[in-house]
Amino acid sequence: MARDRHCEKLGDILKRVALRPTSLPRAAARLDQREKLWKEAAGETVSRHTRLRCERDSCLTVEGDSAPLVQELAGFSGGGILKKINSRLEGPPLLRLKFVTGSF
Repeated sequence: MARDRHCEKLGDILKRVALRPTSLPRAAARLDQREKLWKEAAGETVSRHTRLRCERDSCLTVEGDSAPLVQELAGFSGGGILKKINSRLEGPPLLRLKFVTGSF
């Protein structure tokens, strides 16, 4: 059976993809910076009960270990924390914080 000249061997494709530079180290460093700023802005007590889940489209998702805490952050404390983070953030500002309940 004749091979289509536009087809590539899977091994060749995988080698090319494996050698491609990735943005994962940059994303991890960025999230580490956000984590440090979150701890400073939210305070020790709140940061012990929360963790950063991800950042997407200038929205930082924060996971809290209880529904009352998440509600408190979403309703009252989140705006002030966002302002504190943005005042120390390098690069484009975060537009919002999203709070979700989780367990960790």
